[in-house]
Amino acid sequence: MTIIAEDIGNILLALSVLVAIIFGMLGWWSNQKAQLRAHTLNLIGNLSVNTDLAAADVAVAKLVRETTTVCAKDVTDDLDAMLMRILDYYEFLSVAYNDGAMEKKTFRHLRGSSMMLLHDVLKQYIIERREIYGDSLYKNFEAVVNEFQERSGCDDR
Repeated sequence: MTIIAEDIGNILLALSVLVAIIFGMLGWWSNQKAQLRAHTLNLIGNLSVNTDLAAADVAVAKLVRETTTVCAKDVTDDLDAMLMRILDYYEFLSVAYNDGAMEKKTFRHLRGSSMMLLHDVLKQYIIERREIYGDSLYKNFEAVVNEFQERSGCDDR
């Protein structure tokens, strides 16, 4: 009888340790997701914190609202610098997105439609810039936009 009680005690102890491990892992996983979401929001928030980037965003947003296609030959030097600043920012975010350094769903919800619209308007501009700076210019940005376009209208998982 003592052996059975001892075995039951050991089994209960093992089960309680297992439950503690499972809850610890769930807590760790939940914390990792929260940190990734916070990191994503921080990266996206840099758009409004950096004054040069914020000014470029305002100018480019105005351009996107007022035109359907932008060609490199038609932009001023100041606007060219702003376009490249915004595209560099989105290229950086796209690399982070592809590397898993951002929460993808949050990023798609917050910047996806803006990036797709920007890409549509600047497609010719990007092609012309690639002739100068090389074929890999803004490739990550373009790949992420293509993924967003394929996903648009689908359930967001």
